Amino acid sequence: VYKRQTIYNNIGLVYSELGDKKKALRFVSLAFTQSEKEEFKEQTFHNLIYLHYRSGSYQEAIKIVEANFDNLVHREELSKCVQKTLLHYVRCLEKVNKTDVLIKVVEKLSPLISYPEYLLEFYIGLVYLYAVESPNKHGVVGLIDPILKASDNISDKSNSVMVRAINNCLLYTSPSPRD
Repeated sequence: VYKRQTIYNNIGLVYSELGDKKKALRFVSLAFTQSEKEEFKEQTFHNLIYLHYRSGSYQEAIKIVEANFDNLVHREELSKCVQKTLLHYVRCLEKVNKTDVLIKVVEKLSPLISYPEYLLEFYIGLVYLYAVESPNKHGVVGLIDPILKASDNISDKSNSVMVRAINNCLLYTSPSPRD
C-alpha cells in the first residue's frame, strides 16, 4: 500500500509539472486519503495544499486545512513539512482577504513555527496586517525583537525574507514624512 501511495503522489507531482492541475490534484488527493504513515501523510497533505495554492483554489485549500487543523497542530513541535503547509494556508487566507481569521491564525501559529525563514514569513504577514489592515503600531513595534531574533538564526543575512521583514517594520513604525 505504501508503494502505491508513493506512486500516486509522484504521478500527481508529474501532472503538476505538466500543467494538468486537475489530474495532479486527483492523484495527490488519492495518495493522501490512502496514507497511513504519519510522515508520508504530512508530505502528501503539503503537496495537496500546495497544489491548490498554485492553482488558485485558495478556498479549497483553506477548507482542507481547517478540516484537518487540529491534526496538524496537535504536537508540541511541528515538522518542517507541517510548518510549510501552514505557511501556504496563511498565504491562501491572504489571497482571499480573510483578515480577521488571518490575524488570529498567525498569532496562534507563530509560537509553533521553529524554522526561521517560515517564522519571518509569518511575521511579515503580521506586520502588514497590524500596519495596514487593522492599524496597530504597537503590534508592529512588538514584532521588531522577534524578527531580529529569528534573523539571528538565518545564516544568509542577505536573505530576502529577513530583509523584507525588517524593512516592513521600519517602514510601518517610522514617523510619516512632513511636506
